[in-house]
Amino acid sequence: MSLPALDVLSMKFHNDVLTSYAKVRIFCKEQNSVGNGELRRLMLECASALFHFREHLPPHERRTRSLYATHCPDYGLVGDIANAYKHHELTRHNPQVTASTDIFEIMLSVDYKDGEGPYSDSEAAVHVTLTDGSCRDLGEVLRNVVNMWKLKMVELGADEEYLPSKRRFVPPVPRATARKSNLTMTQGVACQLHLQPMVYDYEQQKLVQEDLSDAEKVVFRAWKNPSLVVRCMGQEIEIEVAVSGDEHEHYGSLESEKEQVKYLREIAERDGHLDNAIESLRQRALASQPCWSIDCI
Repeated sequence: MSLPALDVLSMKFHNDVLTSYAKVRIFCKEQNSVGNGELRRLMLECASALFHFREHLPPHERRTRSLYATHCPDYGLVGDIANAYKHHELTRHNPQVTASTDIFEIMLSVDYKDGEGPYSDSEAAVHVTLTDGSCRDLGEVLRNVVNMWKLKMVELGADEEYLPSKRRFVPPVPRATARKSNLTMTQGVACQLHLQPMVYDYEQQKLVQEDLSDAEKVVFRAWKNPSLVVRCMGQEIEIEVAVSGDEHEHYGSLESEKEQVKYLREIAERDGHLDNAIESLRQRALASQPCWSIDCI
């Protein structure tokens, strides 16, 4: 038995649009990394789904691209981004983006301060350089178009309530939820990194680019995170412990392996990695237990 047209549309919206957008949100929350192109790929796949969803609307609602762009200008931009991703270069119809190379991953490092002193937050993002020289955050563009389609689904009766997607991390980011930089690179594979230092202007309540014009030099440090072996219920697993620059230096200054292991366990426990590893080992141990069949008479 075939489904009603609105149910089919709702299913298409969930499976193609919302699922691809959820993958972006989950990656930004759990990985928050740049370097291997994964975030860029996820966002571009989402942009393609958002752009082509118009083709699945009922015939009487399948308006032109330019008409939907009048309601949400970023819909037109998403179209150019999706086409640049597919064709690499665009030369016709005055696109806002002319090449896929204008879409790139970037790590934003934002300086904040509170009663305890200065601290920083790092955010993985994908930026798009437009033909007019301006730059847009692709995550913001995707969110705007997702919200346009969410509202449209309510108007069509395919959804009951409009629940707009909101930015997960709104500046200023508190110290307790500040994230570390996470750069992922593969040995033997070229990697083009974009890093942008920012500072939060508490008077204007917005992020501004940090002025480094008077700086004599800018030092970029990278290190391999140390690993820790966790054992539980006869099982063991090796986990990577993400450390800051100061923590990495302190770890290297410890003289004995015992001190290093203890220090890593403290960090892993603080960041919740130890609990996750133990739970994973418990599940693995339970899965390896023999199953018994019992006949009840």
